[in-house]
Order: sequence, then structure tokens, then C-alpha cells
Amino acid sequence: MMKIEKRSLLLSLGCCLLVICLSLTKIVPTVAAEMPKNFSSNLFETKSLVNTSGNTYLMDKHAWTLFAQINQKAPRQCPGTNNSIWETWADNGETFLREKPTWPEVCGTAEAPRRKILRERSINLFLEAEEKQTILGAELIDSSEEKAEEVRRNRATFDYIVNNDLWNREGLIKAYASDEKIEFPAKAIEVKADWVPIRESEKPNYHWNYTQDGTLVGMRAMHAISKELPNWFWASFEWVDNLGRCDDIGCVDNFGVIPHVVQPNDTDNLKYAREQLTPELEQLFAAYGLTGEWGEQFKNYRLKGTQINFIDVTGSPILLGNSITEQGSVLGSSCITCHAQARIDADGRTTRVLELVGAPVPEMFEQLKATGFVWSIPLCVNYPWACKS
Repeated sequence: MMKIEKRSLLLSLGCCLLVICLSLTKIVPTVAAEMPKNFSSNLFETKSLVNTSGNTYLMDKHAWTLFAQINQKAPRQCPGTNNSIWETWADNGETFLREKPTWPEVCGTAEAPRRKILRERSINLFLEAEEKQTILGAELIDSSEEKAEEVRRNRATFDYIVNNDLWNREGLIKAYASDEKIEFPAKAIEVKADWVPIRESEKPNYHWNYTQDGTLVGMRAMHAISKELPNWFWASFEWVDNLGRCDDIGCVDNFGVIPHVVQPNDTDNLKYAREQLTPELEQLFAAYGLTGEWGEQFKNYRLKGTQINFIDVTGSPILLGNSITEQGSVLGSSCITCHAQARIDADGRTTRVLELVGAPVPEMFEQLKATGFVWSIPLCVNYPWACKS
């Protein structure tokens, strides 16, 4: 296993609170209230995709197809919103409640209008126990620090959690005792996004929206995963002008931009040149309705990388980290490894992550049960303040 400083190991758990999923059929551009039903990535039309450790063209094309699909404009816009489809899905605060959750109304009610609620960035929740009590050391506490992040899931993911009582402790205790694995359906999807306050004049530079208190915010990072593969499909996107966007591990996109590979700068935390979007990506955006003023905002984002395996053909860990969600610890980040260690014990409690990169080993699951790569389940049930609305 790769040796990494303790602080970097802990910090890089920020990669862990997100999950997305979708179905595989045929490419037919569609706008639906929840999720386009006719989706094709050609993901399984070649065995080379699953085994690739070099050129990532098909994986990267699939990542952009997913990005375009979930970022179609929501057919119903509520007052004070600029919602993509995924922003109408249930967030953590609407999924993990004291009473059995129900799928939220798109716009809420007149008494309680539904707008974006941001919570503390997950990277802040995973600091060392000496600095902040966390699940890695003792108990999580509400530090009320920067509120900039959200986690949302589509209906397939939401229904699986609710129908299997994975939204409450009693349900987790029951799930632990069951012989059945926690295995999400292939259509399940989750998205984690990070936002930053912006000025009105900056709207053209971001996908923007408003929070519950009326703050104008711009999206600066997105993790997206889908359950099309047994260990999920993972993709990470960044706002093009993030400082240090390609630091440490570079940026790789063999489908959507030229140049396909951007090497890290010699000096950290600098701005990178804007890669040129390929005609293929422009056509993909047009096919999914990302055109005109709506589509222009999404041209401000770049794929950081994709991931479907723990290790490459040489046995070396595959890394994937985002300069925002894994700030300061990208070199010790592997989304798939971290999420694989989302687990519960017999009391429905969660436990520490042992390794942040590389393949899991059986010892990681002794007297523990995996929660299907979904960290929100053990975290939100055990520490509801971190997910509350």
C-alpha cells in the first residue's frame, strides 16, 4: 500500500460522500422531469473499456455523456432557481430524516419553498481527531464552518435507500444482520457539488444558482458516479479557472478537450490554460440540449479524470482527486477505494477508513458490512447534523 502522511490520508476522505447512477440503452436526447430514460454510453460495447489502463477515450466520453445528461435544464424551474435536472433530486437532508422520507416536490410548498441548501464541505469533516473530533477518531461535531457543498441522488438511489430502511439506525442494524449485500440498482446515481459565492457579473462564467438564503453561487466542482459497473463508474469535473486544477496528478480527458493531457505545473496553486473543447464534445452538448445561454455555462468545466478500477495492470493504485473536494490531498485520493470502505458494524455505526488508495483487502471488512460504496448512509444516519436541512 502507498505510504502517505497521516493528515493527507485523512483529508483525502473528502472524495467519499457522493454517488450517481444511470441506465444504459440507446442514445436518444431526451428531457425528463427526473432523468432521461433513454441513455446510452456504449459503455459495455467493448471489453477494452473495463480493462483499459492507458487511453481513456471511452471512459471520458461516457463521463461527458453523463455530465450532459444530468445537466440538462430542469423542465420545471422554481422561483429563484437555475436548476439542472440533478438539482431537482433529493439531497441528504431530504433522504435521511426522523420519519420515513418521501420524494420531494420539485419546488416544495408555498410555506416552505425548496431551494439549494449547502452544508459543510466533506473535507472539513475528515480532519485529524486532534484538530476536530471526527469519525476517524471519536465523534463528529458541528463546527459550522464553510457551507459550500451538497450531495444529491436520483429516484432509483433514493428508493433503494428508503425501501431498504437504510435511512435510519434500526434499518442499518437489520441490514448488517441480513445475508444480503447492500447492492444499488444499475440506474442509481449520486452527485456531489461544491459552490462558491459569486457576483452577478460572474454568472456567464459558471453554472449558477441561488441558495435558500438568496446567495448567488457558482459551481466549482462536481463528483459524479453511476452504478453501471459493479464498483460504479466515477468521474470528477472542475471549474476551468480553479487554481491548481491539474496540480499533483494532472488532468486527463481523451474525448472532450485538446490537449488531452495537462501535466501539473511546477508551482502549485496557479491557474491553468483553458483547454479547447473538441467538436465531439460540442456535438454531445447539442444532442442533450446544452445549447444557447444554458449550454454556454457548462463550457466552463473540464473533466479531471475517470475511474473504474482500484489498481492498474502493474498493481499500482489508480488516483482520482479533485482540487476542491480533495483540496491539499489529491496525491492520496482514490474515490473508488475510499467509497469501498463505507461500512457499518452490528450497531449500525460507521468506522474509520484504513487505506485511501489501492485495492481493498478482506481485513477491512472483518465484522463490518459495506454500504454499497455510499458514504452518505453511515454518515447521515450516525451524524444527522452533517446532513440536516
